[in-house]
Amino acid sequence: MDVGGGSGELIGAVAKQYPRIHGTVFDLSRCAEAASDHLARMGVADRTSFRAGDFFESVPAIADAIILKSVIHDWNDQRSCVILQNCRRAIPENGTLLLVERLMSEAPAVSDDDKSHAMSDLNMLRGPGGMERTEAQYRDLLNKAGFRTMSVLPAGRFSVIEARPIQA
Repeated sequence: MDVGGGSGELIGAVAKQYPRIHGTVFDLSRCAEAASDHLARMGVADRTSFRAGDFFESVPAIADAIILKSVIHDWNDQRSCVILQNCRRAIPENGTLLLVERLMSEAPAVSDDDKSHAMSDLNMLRGPGGMERTEAQYRDLLNKAGFRTMSVLPAGRFSVIEARPIQA
């Protein structure tokens, strides 16, 4: 399930690449038409669907894996923790959470990547009140929400952070 998946581009691409995968886009109801249209154009509407809801209130317990791409950086730590805790309640004990986010350097320099991250950090702060985070900050946030970070894999200018539920 792609939480905050908007028009379904990510889940559509995953479903197109992996024909056995079934997926759901979970986002606000205003995204339903665009997502349904996109998934149909991708030819994966028979294996994907849209589910309306607000991730600040709850996340449906319908998937064994949840992915959030460029969602958590939109929000401050308190709001991000609410989203992640709702994902934790929705995911099975053996499930997987994937965060796809840009990682700030622990010691920023003057490289183009570091400058780009700093500009994005300012935009997040100015807009929705979020922030770019370092790997350590994501680990801490995930831990507070009930997840243990398993791996961090570079994926172009993004990284994929794999986390699993902490067993109660």
